[in-house]
Amino acid sequence: MAIKKKYVIDRSTHELSDNEITILSLGLTFIPSTTYHRKNAISNEFNRYARTMRLKEYFRTNDRQQNKFRTKSDWEPPADHANRIPDLDKYLELTRRDLQSIPRQHTTDNLTPELRQTLKQLQHREEIIIKRADKWSGTVIEDKKTYIRDCSDLLTDKKTYEETEHDHRWETYHLIQELSFDAYANRVIDRNIHKFLLQQFNTIKTAEFYGLRKIHKTPATLRPIIAGHSSPTTRLSRVLDHYLQPIVATSKSYVRDSKQFIQIIDNTTLPKDTLLIAADVTSLCTSIPQQEGIDTVCKAMDTHYQDSWLTAFTREGLRIILKENYFQFTDRTYRQIYGTAMGTPVAPSFANIFMTNLETTFMENETTRPTHWYRYIDDIFLTWIQDPET
Repeated sequence: MAIKKKYVIDRSTHELSDNEITILSLGLTFIPSTTYHRKNAISNEFNRYARTMRLKEYFRTNDRQQNKFRTKSDWEPPADHANRIPDLDKYLELTRRDLQSIPRQHTTDNLTPELRQTLKQLQHREEIIIKRADKWSGTVIEDKKTYIRDCSDLLTDKKTYEETEHDHRWETYHLIQELSFDAYANRVIDRNIHKFLLQQFNTIKTAEFYGLRKIHKTPATLRPIIAGHSSPTTRLSRVLDHYLQPIVATSKSYVRDSKQFIQIIDNTTLPKDTLLIAADVTSLCTSIPQQEGIDTVCKAMDTHYQDSWLTAFTREGLRIILKENYFQFTDRTYRQIYGTAMGTPVAPSFANIFMTNLETTFMENETTRPTHWYRYIDDIFLTWIQDPET
């Protein structure tokens, strides 16, 4: 493995040119500039902005909480509604005129012609794979054959994955429809969530498997990810995550993000002989027994919401997400049969609640405990007072 430039890790056996390394060092989120202002693009953006302002105007006296599960629409408020603001009409018209008066002009290019040509060449290099490193710690380049081999090795784990003949998208979609209609009929979910769950079948795609290289560890293994933005279970996963997130935040060890962790540490005074200990859980998501995880989450749901119907909805929803987790890699279809997939929206909350239950049980059964214990999903930080007897 060679670090060619900051944040560029070359693990391949194929030589990369200096220009290719330069392009890659810009990062995978870098966007090449366009060479001129496109008036149609500016007009489309303005129309979206104007519609947003009109919607805010129309609903400004509505005190209802914003619906996070609203399905997209192109509905426009009527021209003569009671909440019209004359000054908004003037503002939007003046803004539209100003944008129309922008002359067509060339912009400063953020890539040289040579680097633009290099970018096109990189897109056609089929012998290498370019992906971000795990933990967003850089860009990794490696041989495509090596990457496919290592991913395939992960999928040979018969305890976690099984190969199937097809992906059962229609069957999974039908299960979610039944669950949604039943929950809506029993007033467990509202109309907005019900509509959100009943997505069009023609928009559903099979999830894709890929791996992120853990360059911060030795050996640099792959973290398995199942990306299913449009998979049958993604919307159901988002809905369940909405209900589980408030439970996650009640954990005594809960850390929301690195900023909160820094604030905690800044406000903590420790004795001189305190040990600082960092630990993590190996492959947490794929190590959680599915049924045990579902039972643990549902017990937490009962305690937090005290709603047996909502708990039953959660139990069946989690069962579908975990048991109907089909995905593709290369030209093969698989199903995950153990643990939960990294990539589905509810996975962090599911793992968090499972870990909270484990650590609570552990602390209750121990007489000697750490002085502080904080956790971000599977990353643990604790302090321990040194004592010759312990």
